[in-house]
Amino acid sequence: MSPRRHCICTGNAGGEGLAVRWAAGSARVGLGLVAPLVLWIVEGPAAPLAMILCCLTGEVIDRAEFYEGMEIVTPARQMSLDLAAELQRLPSRVVA
Repeated sequence: MSPRRHCICTGNAGGEGLAVRWAAGSARVGLGLVAPLVLWIVEGPAAPLAMILCCLTGEVIDRAEFYEGMEIVTPARQMSLDLAAELQRLPSRVVA
């Protein structure tokens, strides 16, 4: 298996990655759930359109988090990882 890369979505990048993850999650919940509920209660003339836009924005944030967390290993990357692992196993020789 290849080593997992550090990404901001999973929080593997340290404290700032976790902060970004919380901010994105809060924005997703706020725009995707809370804002449409508030707009539904207010019921202004532009409320239906604003509710749809808020829901779609929340969905875009959710998908961005999902795709950021994915790790796709292409054949070229896998070969590079395998070669690097194999080269580390070989004893190093000093050429004099």
